[in-house]
Amino acid sequence: WSRARCVVVRVFLFYIPVGLILGWWGGAPRPRGRGDGVPARGTGGRAPARGLRRGKEGCTMEGKGAKPGLWELLLLWVFPARCLWCGRVIPAEGFFCKECQEKAGAACARVLDLQAAGRSLAVRAPAAYRGGYRETLHRYKFRGERGLAGQLGRLCAGQARFFPVDFTAVAYVPLSKKRKRQRGYDQSRLLAKAIARALGVPLLGCLEKVRETETQHTLGKSKRMENVKGAYRASPAAAGKALLLVDDIVTTGATLCQCAEALYAAGAAEVYGLCAASAQKKEEDPHAPV
Repeated sequence: WSRARCVVVRVFLFYIPVGLILGWWGGAPRPRGRGDGVPARGTGGRAPARGLRRGKEGCTMEGKGAKPGLWELLLLWVFPARCLWCGRVIPAEGFFCKECQEKAGAACARVLDLQAAGRSLAVRAPAAYRGGYRETLHRYKFRGERGLAGQLGRLCAGQARFFPVDFTAVAYVPLSKKRKRQRGYDQSRLLAKAIARALGVPLLGCLEKVRETETQHTLGKSKRMENVKGAYRASPAAAGKALLLVDDIVTTGATLCQCAEALYAAGAAEVYGLCAASAQKKEEDPHAPV
């Protein structure tokens, strides 16, 4: 009985509080730097991701995600991992249950034109924005379930291996200050932080939204491009770096393109895009992504 009481006390006084804190913080600990843009010790100012090589297009997601870290495993011991499609309990390293793996389908790959930079932006996402996965991302983005960031980040990190570059940092599409106050958190930053941790590279907060924009889903394609034109600015911290640019969902790619152009204008060496999902815009959807 004394041993049982010790276990109960440990669970309620340590594991559950730690799990709740980690879940609130984004489902994953900080990357191994000391804050945004600060590389890990012993890297000499550069912390390249390992083993990132070009792969085949349209590969399935199974076995491609990163493994959870020690602290996230502790969190998963208290709050088990669940299928990102149907919500069933799954192994700690998983993303979808066997029944939903086929529903989730293959990864998505796109190439967007950057007119101002005279370049193109390769973008990958582990799945399409549909079905149960869409509902999961909707809860993460709009209903405050920020603890999903860790699992989503590990899923996305598996797609980084298909880019032919060793990334020096992970950047993200920032919310405006007004929108962040309304929502209470920046979902793209939390996702990027989890991806950076999985890849072992620093998180770089080098992008800033310098003006408010209209809600994208109310606009046509050409209007959406105009809406976000010049809305983002990058700091000199991006200069010379190979950056993985993270956003939650990509539809037309207007926002990603504007951010990538800002990063190149600030001197970034290379920029690739990575999102949690790829969507086709539907005008009737009030929550259609940018």
